[in-house]
Amino acid sequence: MVHTNQDFLTLIHLGLFGGTLKRVFLISILVLCIFVPSGAQAQGQMPGLGVELECENSDTISIDVTPGESNMFQRMCTVTNTGSVTETIELETSVDGNDFRVELSPGSESTYTIEAGGEETFYVDFSAAERLPVSFENYEINAQVVSIGVDPIPSPDVSMLNITDSIQGKVESLPYTKFSLEVTRSVLSLDSGEEGTIDLTIFNDGNIQLETFVLGMENKDELIDAGFDLKFCWGYKSSAESCSDLSKSNVFLGTILEPSTTSEIGSFVLNAPDGLSSELSIDANIFAYSDDAAPGDIAGEDSWTVEITVRSSEDEGGFGLDTLDTLDSETMTMVGMAGGGLIGVVVLLVLISRLTKKAAGKQKTAAKEAKRAAKAVRKSKKSGGKAKKAKAVEEDFEDDFDDDFDFDDDFDFDDL
Repeated sequence: MVHTNQDFLTLIHLGLFGGTLKRVFLISILVLCIFVPSGAQAQGQMPGLGVELECENSDTISIDVTPGESNMFQRMCTVTNTGSVTETIELETSVDGNDFRVELSPGSESTYTIEAGGEETFYVDFSAAERLPVSFENYEINAQVVSIGVDPIPSPDVSMLNITDSIQGKVESLPYTKFSLEVTRSVLSLDSGEEGTIDLTIFNDGNIQLETFVLGMENKDELIDAGFDLKFCWGYKSSAESCSDLSKSNVFLGTILEPSTTSEIGSFVLNAPDGLSSELSIDANIFAYSDDAAPGDIAGEDSWTVEITVRSSEDEGGFGLDTLDTLDSETMTMVGMAGGGLIGVVVLLVLISRLTKKAAGKQKTAAKEAKRAAKAVRKSKKSGGKAKKAKAVEEDFEDDFDDDFDFDDDFDFDDL
């Protein structure tokens, strides 16, 4: 561009009537910087203006969604003014879907005014709801120059020039394993030759889709050597019963569960050895683990121990204190309920008896008082004849006999 003397005089004229010559000169230089062509120009940048955005390890953000964990991840980012003038830069975050959140951390600004060549540091928070199933979404952090210059120079809006830089990446929820092994009993008491079951279920509290759980009895060979017939069944004694003989080798016991679901009931079915000459006591050590859990993850394992007692043939049919020691919790609960019911009936009968005796006692007392009153009336009457006197004496004797030998008066066989 070529400036004539007339253009220079025009600038002097503007400086005198529209502001200082310095201000007009700086505006002219700014306009020249913006629109002078440049050989190397990045996409989304203009000559004399520019912005650069950097975030550490931003390709993939992995979030732990295990219950009780923070479920949040933070990344540090830097925005740099690569232009030749002061720029005002706006920051924005976005993420696909509704399962994840990507937002500027508290304390980080959404707008920064940065001098040429300067930079600012800010932080971005990534979060997700706990128990979120394994999934991922794309996210983006964007920086855009919206204005240039500082006071007292006016700041023109340059957002329409689309001077931007951005970071794209993926945010994902990590898989975690969490489950519980629920066994219905901790004690099993059997007679010699009797069949018993140990029922169990598995609840998948993790977030892995179609997670595989393996279970078994750690010391099954010990029980088999002791004379037990041992098998495991899903849906025992139902139309969908499926059983496996545990005396065979390489028997796989397992189930596949979705998150927040419970398996059907599984049962270890034991037939106690027959013809025992003495009582047998042995433990059944049951275990379960997730086949998808990370190695060494203690949340991927669970176990349970059941104490088994088998009474000898000579002890069958008896019931005493020794038998109580070998009863399982379910049987003890039933015995306790039956005993409690019997005690309640006895207490009720005693209360009814007491109330009945109290009412009868009041009636007897009233009758005795009436009889004594009548006796007094008869004694007060004077009779002229000897026969009448003898008769009165006889009646008095009968009344005295009734009073002294009243078998219903305050007597009850319950008092014995």
